[in-house]
Amino acid sequence: MLRSQDDSEILVGIWFLAHFVLAYLPVKFQIHLLLGWQLPIAILAARALQTQLGPWLRARIPKQAPVVFATVVGLCLITNVYIFAWRFYDLSRHDHPFYLSQDEVAALTWLGEHTSRTDVVLGTLEINQHVPVWSDAHAFLAHWAGTLDFFTKSALAATVLDPATSEDERQAVFARYGVNYVIVREQDAPREQLASVAPSLQPVFTQGAVSIFAVEASAQSPDALTELSSEQRELHFTTDDGTILVGALNLPHVAPPRALVVIIHHSGPVDRESYAYMAEQLLPAGYAVFRFDKRGNGASGGTYGCCEASDALAAYAAATQEADMAGLPVFIVAQSIGTQYLAEDFAAYQAIHPPQAVALLSSLLNPEAITNIAAPVHVIVADSEPELQSIGPDAVAAHQATWPYGASLYIAEQAEHTLFDISDGPIDWDDPAWATRFHRGAMASLLAWMEEQVDG
Repeated sequence: MLRSQDDSEILVGIWFLAHFVLAYLPVKFQIHLLLGWQLPIAILAARALQTQLGPWLRARIPKQAPVVFATVVGLCLITNVYIFAWRFYDLSRHDHPFYLSQDEVAALTWLGEHTSRTDVVLGTLEINQHVPVWSDAHAFLAHWAGTLDFFTKSALAATVLDPATSEDERQAVFARYGVNYVIVREQDAPREQLASVAPSLQPVFTQGAVSIFAVEASAQSPDALTELSSEQRELHFTTDDGTILVGALNLPHVAPPRALVVIIHHSGPVDRESYAYMAEQLLPAGYAVFRFDKRGNGASGGTYGCCEASDALAAYAAATQEADMAGLPVFIVAQSIGTQYLAEDFAAYQAIHPPQAVALLSSLLNPEAITNIAAPVHVIVADSEPELQSIGPDAVAAHQATWPYGASLYIAEQAEHTLFDISDGPIDWDDPAWATRFHRGAMASLLAWMEEQVDG
């Protein structure tokens, strides 16, 4: 057809081929592109009937050709009549999925005004499939053709909305998929009962029969980690200069853990509790997590002010050499100055235990430095970084050009250097609730990337 002298035929041929490519674009109206592809297909089918099937029938069975041709067209019409009748019947019911109640419209409007493309909204298929149309948020569950693991996610949505589900199981779903909001109609679940048994759900919108709940990070406290852990084990280890440091290895309720995550701290005199908020997200997703007290802090000996790079290496050795961690994939999650320590001494980390992958939070690594890391990397940086181009896109491109392992990038919008959300103003580090403001998109990106690395 592309060789035709007829411009209209060339147009339809290009339309067909171009739409085939466009239908794979990762945009939220992708399903509409797929539906639009039916138009050039229908034109091509009609053209084939006219120019191919008709002449072929007339040449072989000239007397029966009209009847056979009419039969083929009639059989095609049956499907069209059925589809049109089915749709008109659905429209006559004035019900889902073609109609929304005023309460549902109000809830979806609220999501459009209060969510961004980093948010994930969970709900039943009937209401949640409208989320991408009304907002920039991602729908946990939507049209089957546009939802990965559709049937699994349908079952998980039902589990989350069931008041009989344990809070640990519910939080594990939230952590694994980075869910930020849950939209619930009364016909989906008894909302008051659900709210009474799910402290992680905080109501932010209610009108009539529809409510929206924000998924709140649990408070940063040892008690929260105790509930999320099957075991919390203290590890004592010796540094190069003989100082005894102490760390905590938290094991998830999943046995065996999916992987071990070792956190390499940012700068400053901090202890393990500085990363409790991160452990609270990783544990429900099935990961064992190791954090440690820097020297002179928490339960660790010595005086803060030296040896941070070698201390971090000693902490990595202590965690990975635990007997029940042997054989598990290991993720290194390094932040800020920790990314620099890791890159400068990566060969030593590999000699102890080759990590499966490395997450570089608040990365300080330029294109040259990041190539020291011979492992899959995921860079997460704030959009406020003055050297964003160098530590973000340029660094990832350099790693991709140097190593075959894969490198990816997430840029946290409206975040400060350590990836806390400042869209509502600066972080008050004296406020005990500071940990709840870690950038949701950044955490969701980290969990999704780890999921890919474990399953891949």
